[in-house]
Amino acid sequence: MEGEALPHSAVIAICSEGEELREVESLYRSLIAEAKSPANIGRIRMSVAKRGNCIEILLTVDTLSHLRAVVNSLLYLSSSALRTIELLNT
Repeated sequence: MEGEALPHSAVIAICSEGEELREVESLYRSLIAEAKSPANIGRIRMSVAKRGNCIEILLTVDTLSHLRAVVNSLLYLSSSALRTIELLNT
């Protein structure tokens, strides 16, 4: 399956303003680590880019079911990481 075209894709943009920009940078580093070693290699491809005050995540997968699962996982990971950063900053 490696190198095969994957038919389903999604783009997630997480943006922030003001003092929360530091949190975006920390989240970006966390997501880069996930993109380097995603689960189900071959069925999921993920790239992460920082564009100004936004993090852009591009996902390509083999099935809609995998797309739903990886989007849910990334949203949960992002939420958990941001809550942890907030707790550490207080």
